[in-house]
Amino acid sequence: MASGYFLTQHPLTLVPIAELADSQRQVIEASLDNSLNMYRYVRLDETVASGENRSLV
Repeated sequence: MASGYFLTQHPLTLVPIAELADSQRQVIEASLDNSLNMYRYVRLDETVASGENRSLV
């Protein structure tokens, strides 16, 4: 229950990589250690950081 409350307080947007404009892809990829092609989705919120892909997809 606490996890659900925490998540509702932190809005985020999950976007398929294929739907990003080229300019958005370049900005995001410039901030990552890995290639953006390693991912299927990108989560857009306040923090941009690379890390281990732990998505459920």
